[in-house]
Amino acid sequence: MGFRASVVALALTLLGIASPAQAVATIDPATGPNFMMPFACGEAWKGTSRAWHSPSSLAIDWNAPDDEGHPVLAAASGTVTKVVFGTTSYGIYVVIDHGANTSTLYGHLQTTWLSVGQRVEQGQAIGLLGSTGNSTGPHLHFEERLGSTVVPAYFARTLWKMGSVATSTNCPDQPITGDWNGNGVTDLGVVRHNPDGVTVVQRFPRKIVTVPFGKHWDWIRTGDWDGDRRSDLALRPASTTSWSLRSPDGAVKSMTYGSVPTIPLTGDWDGDGISQVGVWRPDLARFALRAKSGTSRYISFGSVSSIPVTGDWDGNKATDVGVYNQANATFLLRAGDGGVSTVQLGDIGSVPLTGDWNGDGITDVGVWNPANATFTLRWVPKGTQQAQTKQVVFGNSR
Repeated sequence: MGFRASVVALALTLLGIASPAQAVATIDPATGPNFMMPFACGEAWKGTSRAWHSPSSLAIDWNAPDDEGHPVLAAASGTVTKVVFGTTSYGIYVVIDHGANTSTLYGHLQTTWLSVGQRVEQGQAIGLLGSTGNSTGPHLHFEERLGSTVVPAYFARTLWKMGSVATSTNCPDQPITGDWNGNGVTDLGVVRHNPDGVTVVQRFPRKIVTVPFGKHWDWIRTGDWDGDRRSDLALRPASTTSWSLRSPDGAVKSMTYGSVPTIPLTGDWDGDGISQVGVWRPDLARFALRAKSGTSRYISFGSVSSIPVTGDWDGNKATDVGVYNQANATFLLRAGDGGVSTVQLGDIGSVPLTGDWNGDGITDVGVWNPANATFTLRWVPKGTQQAQTKQVVFGNSR
């Protein structure tokens, strides 16, 4: 990744975001992270600053009508390097590292549910807008940084002009998988964020089906809630423990499970053909799996930087757990007997997914590359030791 060592000071001054003395460096918009506004797709926000703004007039204060408690989203994918529940200065704030010495800071949050070392994706909800710390009213304090220096902010590779009102294009597709038609083979899909809402785009063998469901800050999951072998949808907002399970006829069942600083999961934990919910708590690297009776089973596995995955790795009809480490593109899959297998697939930053790609009753692994919207599916046919892979382009690239 390259960086420009200098900035045309006059241009920045005319744009109202920096004085010539401040304009010392910037992240190259052509090769650096493609930051998006830290708000949901289609939302309009005003970003301002002032000459005495601490720590720099290049930092942005964001506001919109009725903004207190509004979800704040990650401007780009990265790893959480700092989570502070402070009462002064930035108050409650988060710093996310995006690689190559770049980062973003989100200050004065009402709350956050992130942990240091946790991996987040662009567009993922990371906290709620607030007024904690040295703040005179609700707003989001936002910084783009090169090293420890606050630099001019770019969104969608366009320089931000202070005082502007703009509409967020933080609208990434996110991969999702499920057996949409109940034939035993897992199909592909994406969760699509549009200005008018969220749609699950399901890719059937011969058609595309779209299902409006959820909001931009919801976690969307799949599971078979009624035992008909077809995957249904579920959601849980990032800031609550309330689940909504959607049946094929569109009816929604509500329930609560887990705690806010968790990532929601689904699976058939006991192999009875009906999915249940679960969660992964990053700071403890621990799975909590809810049984039909309401009791929970806990499994410690992985690390805070892991991404949780689930699947039936051994074909015994019960869903097992696993993790994916983006830093080395490696799956660690834990079978029901506690044995662990390792699979390398993808590149640094790939998004993991799982499914039964060939219908043999064993869950396989895959990855999605957000840069080119390409699914890479891996499976090992029964009776062989030779893995096969297949690539499918589906969805919108970032």
